[in-house]
Amino acid sequence: RAAGIEIKRYYRKAEAMNVFLFVLNDCENVLISDVKLINSPLWTVRLNDCNRIHIRGVYLYSDLVKGVNADGIDICSSSNVTISDSIIVTADDAIVLKTIARNGKPANPINNVMVTNCTLSSSSTPLMIGTETEADISHVVFTNCVIRNSNKGFGINVQDGAVVSNVIF
Repeated sequence: RAAGIEIKRYYRKAEAMNVFLFVLNDCENVLISDVKLINSPLWTVRLNDCNRIHIRGVYLYSDLVKGVNADGIDICSSSNVTISDSIIVTADDAIVLKTIARNGKPANPINNVMVTNCTLSSSSTPLMIGTETEADISHVVFTNCVIRNSNKGFGINVQDGAVVSNVIF
């Protein structure tokens, strides 16, 4: 404020508290390709307990200021996921890996995730592991990504005791 910069924070509206734009639960062998997903009120793409998911050529956009909690792609307790050749612009994490218990079952680990050839802009963290970390996360590769307009490029935040290993950034 002393520097003359307005201090302002946006909050989600009550009707958008639990609205995800695109959710896959317990899916295998899925290709998501060449689509645009615009202005999600919450997480844009959420993969829950999925296996062998390929995402390529996707454009995701959420307002860099007002898109509070509008993650780009959340990989939750899923394995063998490839994300490539995509552009993600969001106010929260662009691509985030989490291990979360669901439907009364313990969280599954994450194994074998590749993110490559993506352009990411984020008001938070473009490439993130955590915060929900109820099971281990391993064999993750982030390569050949361009990061713009972000306050950091990569983060790991283990809050629930999981082990994160074999990560290449």
